[in-house]
Amino acid sequence: MINAGKKRSMGKCAVVTGGTGAIGNALVRLLPKDGYRVYVLCRSGSVRRRFLSEAAGVHVIERDILDLAPEEEIVTEQCAMFFHLGWHASYGAERLDPYGQVRNIQASLDAVHLAARLGCRVFVGAGSQSQYGPTDAVLTEDTPMRPDTAYGAAKLCAEQMTRLLCRKLGLRHVWGRVCSVYGPCDGPYTLITYLMRASLRDEDALLTPCGQLWDFLFADDAARAFIAMAEKGVDGRAYCVASGQARPLREYIAAFERLPGYNAARIRIGGKPYAKKQRMRLSADISALTADTGFAPAVSFEEGIARTWRWYCEHPEAADVLCGKTGRIAEY
Repeated sequence: MINAGKKRSMGKCAVVTGGTGAIGNALVRLLPKDGYRVYVLCRSGSVRRRFLSEAAGVHVIERDILDLAPEEEIVTEQCAMFFHLGWHASYGAERLDPYGQVRNIQASLDAVHLAARLGCRVFVGAGSQSQYGPTDAVLTEDTPMRPDTAYGAAKLCAEQMTRLLCRKLGLRHVWGRVCSVYGPCDGPYTLITYLMRASLRDEDALLTPCGQLWDFLFADDAARAFIAMAEKGVDGRAYCVASGQARPLREYIAAFERLPGYNAARIRIGGKPYAKKQRMRLSADISALTADTGFAPAVSFEEGIARTWRWYCEHPEAADVLCGKTGRIAEY
C-alpha cells in the first residue's frame, strides 16, 4: 500500500481520469483556476492528449484506467477529490459488448481503491443517461432505470458498486448521470462533432427532420457541475447533469447557421428519415442538483457553440482526430 506518511500534506489537489474527453478536458482547464493542482491519468498514446491544458499545476501521468490496481505511487501527494470520467468502449458497436463493458466496472472499483489510498475525501463518478434506457420521459434521479445496452448496464452497475465500496472505505460518493454534453474534444458519433467536421471538410451533413426535443449542456458548465458535486453533493446521491432546458433540435441547428464562417449551406435537415426506434426527447430535471449544490448553467447554447466552433477552427485537425474518417452520428 502507498505510504501516505511520505506524501505532502493534502491541499487543493484533484485526480482526473478521462481527462481527454469533453468534460474531462474542461475540468483540467478549470480546476487550476480554482487553485487546484491536477493529476490527469491518461492512456499512453492517446491521440487526444495534445489538446490537454498545459497550465501550471497540471500533471499528466500515463496510466490506463484498466491498470489502476497495483498499489504503487501513481500520484506522489495526498489529494482531496477524485473525478472518475474514464471509460473504455464508449462509442459505436463497442457499447453493445458486455465483456468489454465489464472491464470498466472493475476499473471503476480500482479507481475507488486508488482514491482511498490517496486520501481523497470524495469520489465523483461519471454516469450516463444510457443508464435509464429508451424513454421520452423527462429524466430525474428517480426515473426507473432499464438500460438496453451493455454500456448503460455497466454504467448503472459501476454507480451502484462504487457507491457500496466508497461506503466501506469511508469516502463520500457522488455520481453524475450525464445527458448531452458538447464542447471542445467532443466524442465521435455526436451531432456537434459531425456538424463541425462537415463544415470544415465542406461536406453535406444529412440530418433527420430534427423535431426531437434535446437538452445540450456546454462542457465547461458540465465541469462546473462536477466540481459542485465534489464540493457540495450529498453523499450517496446521483444527479442528472444537463442544462434542464429542452429545445427542438432544429433550434440548435439554427444556431449553427448563424455562426460566422460556418458553412450552413451544407446542412440538410430532412436528408434522412428518423431511425426505426427514434428517441424523440432527451432532457432532464436538474432541480435536485441545483438545490444541493447551487449549480446552474452559465453558458447559453448560442455562446457555447460559438466557443466550440472557434476551438475547431483553431484546431482544424481535431474533427478527424476525434472521430477518425467516418464522421458518423447516431440519433440525429
